[in-house]
Amino acid sequence: MKIDKLYCPCDEQTHEIEHYTHMECPDPPGPFPLLMAILDVNANDKAHTGNKLTATRLTGCPRASAIQDNVMCRYDIRHSFSTIWGTAMNELMDRHTPEGLVAQMTLPPAFLFKRQFPPNGVLVGGTPDLLPADFSGVYDYKCHSGKAQYMKFTKPAAIELSAQVSLYAHLLKQAKPEALPVKFVAWHGAMKAAADKFPPWFPQELQFLTEDEIAALRPYGGRYTVAEHIGMFRRFHGKVDAINLKYREAEEGDQLNEQRQQEIEEAIREIPLVGRDVWRGAKCNLYCDVKWDCDRIEGIVSI
Repeated sequence: MKIDKLYCPCDEQTHEIEHYTHMECPDPPGPFPLLMAILDVNANDKAHTGNKLTATRLTGCPRASAIQDNVMCRYDIRHSFSTIWGTAMNELMDRHTPEGLVAQMTLPPAFLFKRQFPPNGVLVGGTPDLLPADFSGVYDYKCHSGKAQYMKFTKPAAIELSAQVSLYAHLLKQAKPEALPVKFVAWHGAMKAAADKFPPWFPQELQFLTEDEIAALRPYGGRYTVAEHIGMFRRFHGKVDAINLKYREAEEGDQLNEQRQQEIEEAIREIPLVGRDVWRGAKCNLYCDVKWDCDRIEGIVSI
């Protein structure tokens, strides 16, 4: 995400990033080292930038991804308090991955969904959390709150998670033709006591989905299929390429940059509000870190 301003609950105002990096905030929403860690992780995230399609993005909201990659956002850092715990756990496990396992193997982007988007398909990338050295399976880590962990433990595996891990398997097969992944597992974890009725960590077997099954999936019971998500991405990326070409030969200047940004935001506005159909809009309110800018672009006044 491109961060322009920070929204801080200390005074319910927006501030420059130095509000945290220079420890200017009189009542920070968390310890300054935590705030710095979140900003650093965001600044160094190269996988989810540049309008790239990834396994995780295909089942998410295309408009949110477009905003993250193309808009200087107003950022409420509290949205990242749960995800940074997952990031920290991933990094901890990565450092202690034993021989015989491969952690965080970034798979080369490959063309998938050729039946839906002939002749070449679409370029998709991904980084599975854990692979056996013989590439016989794909494993993913998911960190949750205690309440969410209970739901994961008592309900069947989410089909969206099966889709994500299956995409890793498809990418793995293209990168390593000899690979034969047959085991697909999500490790769910939460900060819970060992004596609780449900475990702090547990493995959950996932089903393998073909590319056609993934393309037909409607993530989280939403209105649009994954194939339709991809179509939204492709149309938007084409418009951004045309806008960039239009302004490439123009002289630099604040006015031209503003015009270019306005045109990009007009292209974003044409992407459907996918997340508003999920969980009666609760997914946007609970998890979207660009909702304020999404509302601004849509013309909705944020409270």
